[in-house]
Amino acid sequence: MRSVIGVETVAFTPKDATEKITGVAIYLAHEIPAEMGTGLSVERHFLSTAKMVRLGIDPDTLIGKTVRVSFNHYGKIFRLEVVDN
Repeated sequence: MRSVIGVETVAFTPKDATEKITGVAIYLAHEIPAEMGTGLSVERHFLSTAKMVRLGIDPDTLIGKTVRVSFNHYGKIFRLEVVDN
């Protein structure tokens, strides 16, 4: 499980395209296992606006929530479930 600690609006135009891509960078934190260290580890993942619509995600409601994240074989988020309110 991971905790959402930040959401940052992102917009960019890829070098090989003319259309701007918009979305958010979601910052997730989780405990480092005791046998590996102490404290928290933080990850940054990008979700496009289109992907958020497909997944039914409203980024403004995620701060402070615990989530379960599933990744595809490219390391991209394909499922994000809130596990607490």
